[in-house]
Amino acid sequence: MSFRRYEDVIRQMEREMERLTESWRGFFDPLPVPGRFWQPRTDVYETEENLVVKVEAAGLRVDPDTGGLADVHVDLSPDGRVLTIRGQRVEDCDECVGRVRWYRFEIYFGPFELAIPLPGDVHVDRDRIVGSYKDGFLLVVLPKMPQAERAVARTIPVTGE
Repeated sequence: MSFRRYEDVIRQMEREMERLTESWRGFFDPLPVPGRFWQPRTDVYETEENLVVKVEAAGLRVDPDTGGLADVHVDLSPDGRVLTIRGQRVEDCDECVGRVRWYRFEIYFGPFELAIPLPGDVHVDRDRIVGSYKDGFLLVVLPKMPQAERAVARTIPVTGE
């Protein structure tokens, strides 16, 4: 078996283990603990120009005055290595009236927080980062900094008196 084929087999096994883990998660942790953060599913990928973070977060409220998301904050760490997304999904309580029994309880409400480590070899231009929310997905686009603008090490001459 070639090394490349071996890597493919390992990746497939990892995907299957993740799928199995996800399918059993509801059995071992059927109810979210009030006040505990939940974590929406997230994709992080790179294009030629950008690093992109896509978060599955249906039901977030849009502030009618600003047009931005209410109760959602997106921050980049000072070193540019961690993107943090905090927010809250609130359940419409008009829908709660009349519930007698639960048969499935998989949709989480309440506060969420994601600390997403960014690849160390990709430098982002923090002044051009943009976010958007559409069809239940929060999309954060972090433009890559051109190679020429990246900080480079330099020697500092020191003079004596």
